[in-house]
Amino acid sequence: MVDARHHHGLVIQDTLQKATKLGLENSSARILSTDTVCLSKTASVGYVTIMGKPMATSQDFATWSCTEALDPKFLMYALMAEGNEIRRFGKGTTHTTIYFPEIRALHICLPSVQEQKVIVETVESKLQHIGKMVQEIKNQLKRSDTLRQSILKKAFSGQLVPQDPNDETASALLARIQAEKSAHAASKVSHKHSPAKGGRKARSKEAS
Repeated sequence: MVDARHHHGLVIQDTLQKATKLGLENSSARILSTDTVCLSKTASVGYVTIMGKPMATSQDFATWSCTEALDPKFLMYALMAEGNEIRRFGKGTTHTTIYFPEIRALHICLPSVQEQKVIVETVESKLQHIGKMVQEIKNQLKRSDTLRQSILKKAFSGQLVPQDPNDETASALLARIQAEKSAHAASKVSHKHSPAKGGRKARSKEAS
């Protein structure tokens, strides 16, 4: 499911988990051809991808091996466009699943192959434009964060407003405050250990 989520709307060339020959021989899984369209139908319902090479899937996917009459990318984008409607057919509480009767009942309008290719090219052009916009937004947010840090640094170093050359520098001010705090602390310690007034007189009376 992680592979389907990461490759939603894309052609998948590699997967995180791989089946061995022995595993395939002892399971119901089978190798599907390149350009097979896969729809996740369990747990993470609605993710669509196209196989970039022969692969096998788990039972969590519905798959379509397209003939020459159906462009795989056209089918992928059609399934993505109906994503919300497809998820409405999901059943179950712990793991939402779309069962095969609902999948078999799915119908899409099928224009000519030439029209399909034009639609795919138009969709991909729009998606590419959106991708550039998203990247530009990310770049601008990064620049704004850098600018924010720069402004804060200048603000606290006194570079945003005109400075009086007679003003005390920040380092000198901090040093003076620290010196005053140290002197104040030393004064409190000295006062604490000095003899109380009248102490000597009280002891003199006892001695006489």
